[in-house]
Amino acid sequence: RTLAGLAIATCLALSTGPASAQDDEAARLAAAEAYVALPAVQRMIEGTLDPEALIAQFRATVPAADQLTEAQFRILATIASEEIGAIQPQMMETMRDQAAETFTLAEIEALTAFYGSPEGEAILGKTGPFMQSYMQALGPTLQATMRTISERIQSEIMP
Repeated sequence: RTLAGLAIATCLALSTGPASAQDDEAARLAAAEAYVALPAVQRMIEGTLDPEALIAQFRATVPAADQLTEAQFRILATIASEEIGAIQPQMMETMRDQAAETFTLAEIEALTAFYGSPEGEAILGKTGPFMQSYMQALGPTLQATMRTISERIQSEIMP
């Protein structure tokens, strides 16, 4: 299916006749389908279900996370993993549709080539852990900033 989508996108892109807006959209959609189907992209999407990643995200972003037990974090991660898993097909479809809407055919093909390369695949594989460590490091600052914003809003807008 991935190769078929890429073949369709390539044929449409190389067509010598005048391309209609619909043909261009079809080519982008087919190319976006090939992009989303890349193994590295699939692993990234599946990584959103990883309980350890979810726990790290919760630790960094949930207010009063320091008051939760490890068991409570596990329950949060299980709930989030189940709920995100239920919408995973919609996530993939939305990613495909938004890529086709946002990027040109050449840009989608460049994304596919890059993330299909060993370097691109490695970078995409490291993006989740990178963002987790970034959020863990910045999480306390973000939480304090959100409290400050809330306090300022209450004092300046709602006296």
